[in-house]
Amino acid sequence: MFLSIVVSCLTLYDFSTAGINVTVSKKIYNIQAGDDVTLQCSINSDEGLDYVHWKKDKNNIFDSGIYNKYSGSTLTDPSLTIHDTNESDSGVYQCNGRRGSVFNSSQVSLHVTRDTFTVSIYPDSANITALEGSDVTPRSCASDDCPAAYCEIEWTVPSGERKKSNIFTKPITIDQAGEYKCIARAGNVSQSKSIYVTVKYAASALRLIPNDTLYSHEEGTTIPDIQCVAECNPTCEMSWHHDRSGPIFEGRNLSLRNIERSKDGNYMCKAANSLGTRNINLTVLSLCK
Repeated sequence: MFLSIVVSCLTLYDFSTAGINVTVSKKIYNIQAGDDVTLQCSINSDEGLDYVHWKKDKNNIFDSGIYNKYSGSTLTDPSLTIHDTNESDSGVYQCNGRRGSVFNSSQVSLHVTRDTFTVSIYPDSANITALEGSDVTPRSCASDDCPAAYCEIEWTVPSGERKKSNIFTKPITIDQAGEYKCIARAGNVSQSKSIYVTVKYAASALRLIPNDTLYSHEEGTTIPDIQCVAECNPTCEMSWHHDRSGPIFEGRNLSLRNIERSKDGNYMCKAANSLGTRNINLTVLSLCK
């Protein structure tokens, strides 16, 4: 009986970078679909190079068989030119130089975007009218054709804040009225879509101008007009009432001329709309001459 023994030998390469310097002048390229782009790469080697090659997402680009798509990637011109780019050309590219077992590389990122892409607001993009304190269905924003790998989507809200999360996750407040713009951005291209929010509320920030609540004047003198102002939506009807005479003025101004005893007392400004009524008071005292 004969015993046959087969021995396989493996040759192991210990690659190093000694003597080869690969540099790229730009790390990120943002271009529009249809443009040509040259990914700049320079390779310096103390003892020359055996070859130069490029990879995209760790795959040799020339293995794709689309030879008229690329040019460059040679010993004399290591840079790679990609012709008539489209979104599928986006990715991480690696410029490689090798001499025997000595190897070095450097990477760049390419982002290719179309001139435009769609922006959608879900569940719908209708403008919103809501009562203060009510719940509003949360809105999200998305783009089906903005390249997912490097597409940035965010909201700008009336306060100027930028948000990446859904909006209207809490009961609505007065200061949330205004424009909500969803922006999808990829490279140098951006698209946006907006919705507008109207908040309805009863009188708020009711105040007097001047901000005094007690007036003491000599008989026969005149008190400068006092204004009552409020923020309301819908607009409030403003009126003034005297504790003894009842309604005395329609509108925001209180005019008291020729002060006398009969005009002493408490005055109330009312601000009313379909959502409610709010009041503010002041007191007038006449002084004997």
